[in-house]
Amino acid sequence: MPYRVLLRLMAERLEATYRDRPEGYEGIEGYLDDLRAIANSLETHQGQHAGLFVVRRAIRRAETFGFHLATLDVRLLRGLSDGSEESAKTLAVFAAIQDCRKRFGPHAIGPYIVSMTQSGG
Repeated sequence: MPYRVLLRLMAERLEATYRDRPEGYEGIEGYLDDLRAIANSLETHQGQHAGLFVVRRAIRRAETFGFHLATLDVRLLRGLSDGSEESAKTLAVFAAIQDCRKRFGPHAIGPYIVSMTQSGG
């Protein structure tokens, strides 16, 4: 029963994290701490057949992917210097990248390459 209660609380915190509410996890480490606490408890109390494998798998996945599954490949086709609507849209992409990195960590959108650029002068 205590595991169910904790898992239900963790599910609520994950939902809050997704919704960007303050009661959510601040980062992946808090979620991993909760998973590791469950794994340690199961190991200590002979819980090898009571879900330990599943909890360890969840830990590995969280360590590997964090709160995201894969990074996003961003490709920009238009320039930034002409002040057009396309330029505004391109700048909005960079603002979204910054927001995602703040909310979900730097690995959510990793390094990106801006190619096919030319000097304005």
